[in-house]
Amino acid sequence: MEQKTENPNELPFVAHRTLVANGGSIVVTIPPEWLKQNDLKAGDRVILVANGHLTVLKDNPEFISRMKESLTVITPSQ
Repeated sequence: MEQKTENPNELPFVAHRTLVANGGSIVVTIPPEWLKQNDLKAGDRVILVANGHLTVLKDNPEFISRMKESLTVITPSQ
């Protein structure tokens, strides 16, 4: 993992990750510094928001409901 800042415990930081095949899915590891900063551990649920960028957030049912209401569906050009 290549860090682009001198202190990986400070945000923002940039890290390279390799996509790994795992069964029928592709997995990307999350840096332990980010997990610690967001009080997450293995087994915790997260929210993925994909809208041109991928955002990972700590699970929050109220946030999911508000986000779904505010999202615009983007369909690929045919």
